[in-house]
Amino acid sequence: MKNSLGRPLDRVEGKLKVTGGARYTGDIMLPRMTYAVLIESSVASGTIQSMDTRAAMRSPGVVTIITSTNAPKLKAPEKEPSGITSEGHLALQSNKIHYNGEPIGLVVAESLEEARAALALIKVSYGKAAAFLNLEDKDAPSIMPKDRFGKPLQGKRGEPDAAFSEASVTVEARYETPLEHHHPMEPHATVAAWSDGALTVYETTQYVNGTQNGLAQCFSLKPERVKVISNFVGGGFGSKGSTWQPTVMAAMAARVVQRPVKLVLSRQNMCNCVGHRSRTIQDVALAADKSGKISAIRHAVQSHTSLLQDFIEPSSLLTRMLYANPGLELSHRLARLNLPTSTFMRAPGEASGSFALECALDELALKLEMDPLALRVINHADKDMDSGKVFSAKQLKECYEKGAELFGWSQRKAAPKSMQRNGRLVGWGVATATYPANKQPASARMRIHRDASIVAASATHEIGQGTYTIMTQIAAEAMGVDPGRVRFELGSSLFPKAPVTGGSMTAASVGPAVVMAANALKMKLLGLAAKDAASPLYQLTFDQIQAVDGHLVSVKNAGAKQSYQDILRAANLESLEAEGSTQAMVMGDAKEHCRPDQSQDPSCYSYHSFGAQFAEVEVDPLSMQVRVTRFVGAYDVGRVLNEKTARSQGLGGIVMGIGMALMEETAVDPRNGRMITRNLADYHVPVNADIQNIEVIFTNVPDKNFNELGSRGLGEIPIVGAAAAVANAVYHATGKRIRQLPITPDKLLV
Repeated sequence: MKNSLGRPLDRVEGKLKVTGGARYTGDIMLPRMTYAVLIESSVASGTIQSMDTRAAMRSPGVVTIITSTNAPKLKAPEKEPSGITSEGHLALQSNKIHYNGEPIGLVVAESLEEARAALALIKVSYGKAAAFLNLEDKDAPSIMPKDRFGKPLQGKRGEPDAAFSEASVTVEARYETPLEHHHPMEPHATVAAWSDGALTVYETTQYVNGTQNGLAQCFSLKPERVKVISNFVGGGFGSKGSTWQPTVMAAMAARVVQRPVKLVLSRQNMCNCVGHRSRTIQDVALAADKSGKISAIRHAVQSHTSLLQDFIEPSSLLTRMLYANPGLELSHRLARLNLPTSTFMRAPGEASGSFALECALDELALKLEMDPLALRVINHADKDMDSGKVFSAKQLKECYEKGAELFGWSQRKAAPKSMQRNGRLVGWGVATATYPANKQPASARMRIHRDASIVAASATHEIGQGTYTIMTQIAAEAMGVDPGRVRFELGSSLFPKAPVTGGSMTAASVGPAVVMAANALKMKLLGLAAKDAASPLYQLTFDQIQAVDGHLVSVKNAGAKQSYQDILRAANLESLEAEGSTQAMVMGDAKEHCRPDQSQDPSCYSYHSFGAQFAEVEVDPLSMQVRVTRFVGAYDVGRVLNEKTARSQGLGGIVMGIGMALMEETAVDPRNGRMITRNLADYHVPVNADIQNIEVIFTNVPDKNFNELGSRGLGEIPIVGAAAAVANAVYHATGKRIRQLPITPDKLLV
C-alpha cells in the first residue's frame, strides 16, 4: 500500500499508554528486587569528613549502604561515550563535594519505604570550602570556549565596528534567561541486575547504545555484556540523553548485593543530578540603516556549568546564520560554578538565544517605526551567513506569509497599548524560529514472516514524539503494505545501532535506515523469485520491480507480480530478514562555496529548518497577569511524516515556550547553592487552564537534498522563538519591555 507517509495515523502504542499497558522503567519488577535511594550532599563545596551510617544499617530492611569509603572502584572511560555520567565524574570514587545535592551514597533496602526511613538516620560531617554560586561573580573560574558543535563561539565577521559607527539606528540591550529544569512527567529511573557477569539495565534513556557503552567502560565489560532496555520514556527533553551518576550507582549496588536494584529518583533528586538549562546573560546590539537592513550584530553570552564538565549553552549560534548581516561579533564566557552540571534541554542554545535576538529585533523595529514582521522579511538570508552555503531548502518566507494570514497579522495596530478586548490589554508578537537539521549513522533490521507480517527494529527510542508510529509508516511505505501489517520494535541495545534521540535527528537518521533495510529485504525476496523459473518475476532485476500491496510487481507488466507469502512459500522459508544502514553526511565542511558540478555534494548545502511564531496575549491592566490567548506556529521542516504526531510535536514545543516565557524558573539559594524550587508545586509549568488556542501549520515541502524521505527534524524547532514572540506581544500590550524571563506580574507592575 502506497502513501502511508503523511497520513494522520493514530499512535500505534497509544492504547498501551492510555490503558496502563506500557511498562516504563519504574514499572519493571524482577524477582528478589531491592530498592535504593540517594544520599545527597547538603553543602556546595568541600569534602566529606565522616558519614555515620550505623543507625541506618540497623534500620529494618536495610541491605547495604554504599559510600565512597566502600564503593567498588570504577574504570575511567578512555573516551567519553556520549557523556558517561554526563559529568566527566565517576560515582562514589572520592570524598570531594562539587555541588549541593551531589550523590554521595546509596541506601539499598528491601522496600522503598525502608530505604527512605534509613536515609533519615544518616549523619554526614563536612569540611566546607568556599563556593562560587553566581554567574555574575567575576572571581569565579571561567573560560572563553572556542567552539560548540563545530561552530566558533568567539570572533568577528566583516567590519562590525565600522558598521556600528556608520549605522542610522542602533539597539543595545541585555537579556536574561533563568536556570530551568526539564521536569519530564516520568522521573529518571534505573533497574539493574547482574547474571553470570553480564549486566542488564532497564533505563529511562534517550540513548540505549550510549548507556551501554558507558556502563561497559565503567565496569570493564565488553559492550555486548551490557544490555540496556528502554521501551517507553515518559518525556526527556534532553535530560535523559546522557548517562548520569545514579544509573552507574544502581548498577554498582546491584553488583554489590547480587540482587536486582531499582532506583527511581524523586522529583527533588531530579533538580540536582540529571541536568538543567544554564542561566544566560546575553548582551545584544544591532546596527541598521533607515530601511531596516541590518549591517552588524554583536552577541555576547555568559552562561555557567559545573566544576565537573564544561557544558556550553551556545546561545549565539543561531545569530551566526539567521539574518543577512555582513558584520558580526560574538563572544561567550562560561563560568564554572559549584552548581550541578548543565545539559541539553530542548533546543539548547537556540531556545535561549532566540529570546535575546528576536526581542532585540522587535526593539529595532520600534525604533525604525517598522512592522516587526516586515523587518524580518527585509533581513531574510538567502544563504547561510556563517558558511556562505546555500540552504538545502528554505521556505521561511512562506512560513511568515501563511502564519501571518492565519493569525490575522495585517489587523495589528502598531502602537503599544492600542489594542483591547473586554477590558484587557491585547498584544501581538512575532519571532523567527530556526534549528539545525541533524542526522547520524543508523541501522535497522526488517523481517518478514510467511503470514506476511513484518517486524522492523532499531535501537532508537520512543520519548513521546511518535517514533513507534512514524517508523511503522516508513516501513509500510517502503514495503508497499498497510501499516497494520508492520510492528516496529525499539528501545533495546540488542537491536541494530541508532543515535541518541536528541538534536531532532531520530526521524532523519533512523527513517532512512528503515528504508535501506526494506530495500535489502526486497532484494532478498527478489533474489529468491528471480531464480525460480516458475515465478512471474523470473530473471527480473531490482530496478525492474516495485513493491505494491504486499507484492513485488514488474514495472513494465503489472500482471507480472508475486506476493511476499508466495515467494517465501516457494522457497520453503518461514521468514526472511535483512539489515540496512546509513552514514552521516559531512556537517561543518570547510567548503565555503560549491561549483555547479558539485551541486549533489551534501557538504555544499547548509541544513536548517525554519519557522515563524505568532503570539497573542491578554494582560489584566490591574494585576498585570498575562494570558496567551492565541498562538500560531508555521514551520518548514521538510516533508511531514505524520500529520497528527507532527502537530502534537508543534503543540508541545509551543506550550514549553509559553512556560519558558511566563513561568519556568529554578530558584537557587544564594547562600548554599541549594535548589529551592524542587517540586512541581513550586516550579511552575503550563497546565490545561493556561493554554488556549494554538494552531500549527507546515509548509510540507520535501527536502530531498537532506535525505530520501525529504524530512528534517521537528522536535525542537517549535520552542525556538516562542518565548520571544510572547515577550514581544507583552510589550505590544503594555508598552513595558521585560528582558528577563520569566515575565511575571511583579516585573510588569514596577
